[in-house]
Amino acid sequence: MLSPLADKHNKPAHIFWTWFGIILTIPLPIVLFIFSDWPYALGSFVLGLMVSSASRKSAGEFVLQNMVGEKDFYLYVLLHGGAVLADKGGKPLKDRTKF
Repeated sequence: MLSPLADKHNKPAHIFWTWFGIILTIPLPIVLFIFSDWPYALGSFVLGLMVSSASRKSAGEFVLQNMVGEKDFYLYVLLHGGAVLADKGGKPLKDRTKF
């Protein structure tokens, strides 16, 4: 997602939502638990988990979308272990360098 060959328009949004999810999951619930009621802290924690999960899913979809359109990005992702080629049964292919 953050490789030099990836589309530069999606990087700022990915970074923002990733950090927003981290803040909602860890520091904000602690502050809310100390200075407010525990339901707000629990709500912030759950919302943070949902934002983090959505951010990861969005990044995966972005990588797949870019792999289809950009040959250089496709090779970069495969060579750096960001994706694994598999057959229809789900068994990984041994030689990832032959296309």
